Amino acid sequence: MKFWTPILCIAVSISAISGIAIAGKYNEAPELAALVKAGKLPPVEQRLPAEPFVAHWSAKDGRTGKYGGILRLAVWDPEMTVPLGNSTSLIQAKHSYTVGLYPNLAKSYEMKDQGREWIIHLREHLKWSDGHPYTVDDIIFWYEDYQLNEEVTPTVEPRMFSGGEIIKFEKLDDYTLRIRAKQPYLLETNRSLLMLATHFPKHYLKQFHPRYIGDTKANELARKSGFVSWDRLFFEKADSHENINPDKPSLEPWILTQASPNNPVIFKRNPYYWAVDEAGNQLPYINEVRYAITGGPEIAKLKALAGEVDFATIEDIVSYSIFKKAEKRDKKIKVFRWASTAVNALQVEFNLTHQDPVMRKIFLDKRFRFAVSHAINREMISELVWLGLAEPWQVAPYETSRFYNERLAHTALKYDPVKARKLLDEMGLEKKDADGYRLRPDGQKLQIDFITIALESIPEISEIVVGNLKDIGLNTKFRILDLGFLSERKEGNNFDATFIWQSWGTAEGVYLAGGANHLVSVDLHNFWSPEWTTWYQSGGKKGVKPVPDMIRALEAFDKARSTLDPKEQEKWFKVVTDIAADNLWTIGTTKFPGMIKVINPRLRNVPTAFLPWHRGDWGRPDLWFYEN
Repeated sequence: MKFWTPILCIAVSISAISGIAIAGKYNEAPELAALVKAGKLPPVEQRLPAEPFVAHWSAKDGRTGKYGGILRLAVWDPEMTVPLGNSTSLIQAKHSYTVGLYPNLAKSYEMKDQGREWIIHLREHLKWSDGHPYTVDDIIFWYEDYQLNEEVTPTVEPRMFSGGEIIKFEKLDDYTLRIRAKQPYLLETNRSLLMLATHFPKHYLKQFHPRYIGDTKANELARKSGFVSWDRLFFEKADSHENINPDKPSLEPWILTQASPNNPVIFKRNPYYWAVDEAGNQLPYINEVRYAITGGPEIAKLKALAGEVDFATIEDIVSYSIFKKAEKRDKKIKVFRWASTAVNALQVEFNLTHQDPVMRKIFLDKRFRFAVSHAINREMISELVWLGLAEPWQVAPYETSRFYNERLAHTALKYDPVKARKLLDEMGLEKKDADGYRLRPDGQKLQIDFITIALESIPEISEIVVGNLKDIGLNTKFRILDLGFLSERKEGNNFDATFIWQSWGTAEGVYLAGGANHLVSVDLHNFWSPEWTTWYQSGGKKGVKPVPDMIRALEAFDKARSTLDPKEQEKWFKVVTDIAADNLWTIGTTKFPGMIKVINPRLRNVPTAFLPWHRGDWGRPDLWFYEN
């Protein structure tokens, strides 16, 4: 698996090599041309920016496409009906990871003062989907009135900090943005910020913000809309995932026109989309994207198997042979194995900041976590769940990563229930009840309740792990929740432990962007130490101060992502992974063996190479089209 070379090491100024304006007339979808002819829409030349982005396909057989068609998708949770791909970041990374970053909504960007300052030049005359100009004012609105507003964003996320200080976004003119940081700032690992900066239309959202309409009017408007305060209404209207508010203007290739609870959820072509293909055809090619909400992953899987969707991710790799047989038999689908950036199939996580001081003390004792790791029969998991395809592995970077740490990857992997029982006895959990389950030091029953979701193979793995833990005297059970309830339990710090899927928040290629969730307490996805994360993100004002080893890990992590020198990055990240190996903050099961990708045989320009899918530009879905 190959990842992009840090752009900071190879360039100080990047121009829009993919954004050169094409001379001559641009082309557009027939339905848009009809609206122009009827006087209901400006000509395409007036809708595009002065220098449109020229998109290039990632697929080996990529070519100029045709307009038309509806892309059919299926998901089981309304929260998953998000715009397809990562199309709107100011600066983007290719799906292949082989060429670093490229200007996207930005026309070009420059590095100054060894990465402490960045100048980003926007494409002139960009427009939101309602035709209103997109300028630096929209970015400053997002920065000042959303990111730095304590009522809307109580805790500023770590990526907004450099050297302990919040990075500064400054307007130089309508199309020029300056980012200043105390220490060298890794622009490539903070692209998610540059994506959020394209989702907050000031001209629309300011009508809900007290800075522009006053506190009294803002709160009165919120109460009339059924919200207790203005910040809740604003958050709803801002809709950063762009899947609940059809009224909000967008820069995405397809804009939301019908939201949940309607089924399907529908996105239609954005007439002001700012990209064209090499022939000057305004993108996207496809007219609509429709999400069918199935209510369960198995139904979504069956729809993919029957060819009722045009693009699907199936994370149950053991079904690969079933899908390949259907491909050959019915000719309705094309099936590929695709990689993932996830470094583990399922993690066992105990709440190290548990509300109950007795439970917290048990979980904080690393002998407990090492005992649990030795109790897990990973070979059984690999054979029964993954058909022997998954290698036992802790939550650790893979061998192909520059941050690979062999000791962490293989710490306490051996299935050794005898050793596990001995470790639990040593820490004072040797007393048991009449059923043979261990008691807490205060004499109460030690009951550990896991929470998780019904995603693909999670229930099967969870059953095995729970059985393994019962074998060493730990009375455990797991409960399946929907994603919303799971998040609520985390937010309230109201849970014992979790089974987390695919190292959520820990992924190859984005470790220094905060994607090291299971190694250090920096990410909001954190289930194993939520109060430590709150402490870190609030600068020590909220939450619980972490134990000394985690303090050292946080300091090393901050140093790793505050330098442009790859060797220094690797040195400090090794401190993080060494500390993780000593403590085993979270417990891995096996490597994640990849996913199944299912597509309509007529769908073109979709990359099929065995690469991590959910990073980079997704192979630019705005270029996908249907043959015939």
